[in-house]
Amino acid sequence: MRSRLSRSVSLLTLLFACLLPAHAPGAAEPQAPNLLLDTMQQELTRAMHDLATADPPPYFMSYSVSEHHYASISATQGALYASSQTHLRTLDVAVRVGSPALDNTHNENRASGLSAALLPVENDRDALARVLWLTTDREYKQAARTFLQVKTNSEVRTDEEDPAPDFSSEPPQTHVASPVPVAGFDRAAWEAKVRRYSSLFVKYPEVYQSVVTLTVDSATHYFVSSEGSRIESQRPQIRLILYAETRADDGMDMLRNETFDGSTIDHLPSHAVVDAKIQK
Repeated sequence: MRSRLSRSVSLLTLLFACLLPAHAPGAAEPQAPNLLLDTMQQELTRAMHDLATADPPPYFMSYSVSEHHYASISATQGALYASSQTHLRTLDVAVRVGSPALDNTHNENRASGLSAALLPVENDRDALARVLWLTTDREYKQAARTFLQVKTNSEVRTDEEDPAPDFSSEPPQTHVASPVPVAGFDRAAWEAKVRRYSSLFVKYPEVYQSVVTLTVDSATHYFVSSEGSRIESQRPQIRLILYAETRADDGMDMLRNETFDGSTIDHLPSHAVVDAKIQK
């Protein structure tokens, strides 16, 4: 029974982590205004300049960074079993060589247009620039190799069914809104609330597994492109999940979950609403 519970809890934790977006709880590290976005822009400009003489040269590049300040609290049967906060930055580098009509992402080669990496969470310009350049170099080499294959294949193939170009040109977009930490998140207070909610399942012996999880995720997205786009936007998300399992008389496992989402803490339901859902 213990191994089954441990396995279920582990699977639930992984599931919730995948489902949830990210938060910048109140303890988020202060950031230098636009240092990350400025470094991305400078490195993109430098990379386009340096690779302009390469064969083949890129006709489009972009850097996309997702930054998450993420908090997660989980409890079962009135006991807290996980409480953590994480700061994470992920980088996507897109490189296209050839032309919008035919480039390295043609047909089944879409994966060649993108490389991912983890980016330092500290605002160290040199450290950020190094990862940006190394990822760009790796992605360009992958794109160039693939484009040679694409050109070779296109020369020996007959006309394709879909003559649409591989890429479209769009006017650049600019939107910069500095991130604001999620207000009202008190980790200790929410640990107590999550424990209390999970304890309500104790009086239902037919529920053999139950978990209550709160996630607070403040995700900030940064984007720059060789077309001139420069974007910084935030999408906070708070999620409360109630999960329970039972077993039918014929031995079939049955599960139920209720999820409450909000962009701010005060958008979550009251104690009365959560208690009623658990009882139901």
